[in-house]
Amino acid sequence: MLVAVLVSSDDPEAPAGDAEAPAPTPQQRGERFEGWMRLRLQREFERVYRRGGRARGQWVTLAVAPNDLGCTRLGLSIGKRVFRRAVPRNRVRRLVREAFRLSYRDLPAGVDVIVIGSHPAIRPGLDDLRAELVQLSHEALAKRRRRRGGRSS
Repeated sequence: MLVAVLVSSDDPEAPAGDAEAPAPTPQQRGERFEGWMRLRLQREFERVYRRGGRARGQWVTLAVAPNDLGCTRLGLSIGKRVFRRAVPRNRVRRLVREAFRLSYRDLPAGVDVIVIGSHPAIRPGLDDLRAELVQLSHEALAKRRRRRGGRSS
């Protein structure tokens, strides 16, 4: 027989339960690639393409634009023209998502990042892709700010 006991304590020295703990911030939740980290709608992609800065690296091209959410989100544009077969295309997607997840704290906060697959013949390692993702995201954001005359919107 299973008995549940609900104990309520008004004692300020009693240990706080999980329900009373403050919600983690997006920066603290970067341990998994969760749904809120993903760009999904076509209008979100169009906004980043239209208003964002771009930077091209050895393996990928990035488009980066600020958002009003305070968290960094990822969009993937790994097309069939560049990666014709599904297995390599999906492998690149998984690799980019993992690089984003592991580099989340090093990326600029409050931006939307779209990763565009550029070179199908070159297969980067995870560490190389992580470094390039961080570097290019800062470069693209700086280009956007220069182009817009230093305005943040």
